Amino acid sequence: MTYRVTCLGTINQECGTINGTINENEKIVLDIILKDPNITIAEMANQSNKSIRTINRIINSLKEKNLLKRMNSNKDGYWEVLK
Repeated sequence: MTYRVTCLGTINQECGTINGTINENEKIVLDIILKDPNITIAEMANQSNKSIRTINRIINSLKEKNLLKRMNSNKDGYWEVLK
């Protein structure tokens, strides 16, 4: 099942909002992850023009909202966008 990040700042699946709203930075990071689930934090920082520390804060926020999970190891794992 694939999720899209909309311009309204919500995660939409067939016009249904899931888990409330997200901010612009979270939307940017989710969009990057949806394009490449194997991306590293450093690559996300580079693509979004944000610092690594900012990306870590955004990822922690998404994890707290149960929207993002890191699967397998940090080195060989991938990101999974959750409901």
